[in-house]
Amino acid sequence: MSALPAVVQLGESVMVGRSVTGGEDSVLAPTGQREFVLVVTADQARLIPAEATVEITYEDHTWDAVIASTAQDEYGSTTFTLSAPDGSEVCSEQCSVLPNDPQVTLRSQVVIVPRVEGTTVPAAAVHTRADGSAYVVTDSGEMDVTVAGSGQGIVVVEGVQPGTRVQVTGDQGSGTAPQQPAPQQEQQPAPGDGAGSPQDG
Repeated sequence: MSALPAVVQLGESVMVGRSVTGGEDSVLAPTGQREFVLVVTADQARLIPAEATVEITYEDHTWDAVIASTAQDEYGSTTFTLSAPDGSEVCSEQCSVLPNDPQVTLRSQVVIVPRVEGTTVPAAAVHTRADGSAYVVTDSGEMDVTVAGSGQGIVVVEGVQPGTRVQVTGDQGSGTAPQQPAPQQEQQPAPGDGAGSPQDG
């Protein structure tokens, strides 16, 4: 049942001067779960992969949603029906903060490339062994790292503390290679794209 106060409207059969016999839909109000949909053009739909995440914002609330189903109409528009990642209602226990209107337009952002966080180092500082493992060279020698993302000459790695000096160029055995400290933690796009690719919906 909808929370009160709620927006209600009279049914089409209820008009001034008209007699009613009973059984007509006299008062209508929204009930049940809220359905979240994202409607885009055919060109926009081709840019949105099935595994994309949709961030939905209302005032200071933000909800993450995933694409549960897809449908196209006769005009070429694509409608993505959204759900929470666990399959439940998108707004979960916070649905009461939304207006009780029959239809509400919310701001949404499609996240095509997931965001990653970690310590960033220059791409030239990351080396790869024959077995595929990655490492950087520090003042103490080789340090194993895990690459979490890359873009625009910067690599996000795990296993290096912010502020650690890493070798960027030259022979690690010469002792003359310039070194740079690893920057503080930043957000970087995941592999496969040089920049984040959110798309407003």
